[in-house]
Amino acid sequence: MRPRLALFAVALAVCGLAAGVRAEVVPAPHPAATGSQVRLAAFMAPVRNADGRIRAMAVTPVLRLAAGGSAAAVCDLSPRVLDAFIAALYRAPLPGHGAAGLNVDAARGRLTEAVNVALGRVAVIGIDLVAGLPKTGAADPRIAGASVCKVTKKKAD
Repeated sequence: MRPRLALFAVALAVCGLAAGVRAEVVPAPHPAATGSQVRLAAFMAPVRNADGRIRAMAVTPVLRLAAGGSAAAVCDLSPRVLDAFIAALYRAPLPGHGAAGLNVDAARGRLTEAVNVALGRVAVIGIDLVAGLPKTGAADPRIAGASVCKVTKKKAD
């Protein structure tokens, strides 16, 4: 019986050392912000009401770019970014409150991660979703100063 107890104690010690080694791994630092923001086209997002029902709501994403992030690159890949938003939100809809309220705080981290995966690198450090279709000159501080991705259509020859 004692050899089993000793073996069990050694196994626990090894697991504890392994856990200690994992705890010492330092996460990568977050990239620095450039202060630039990009406003993408609005899309219909699923929002879960307080009663549990899911409804569609127009939201406008505003992305805060990292130091290495380029607004032009994000705009060029905006269809891929919007697909990442929709896929992440259909897996877990945004919690809503009131008629036009959104609780983006709970989903901000997973949405930022989904966008960076879609872009193939860490180009976005923060995301905000604004309810509805705000005007360009709106006084909303979340969209103030954000550049808008322009849609350019190629002319057919």
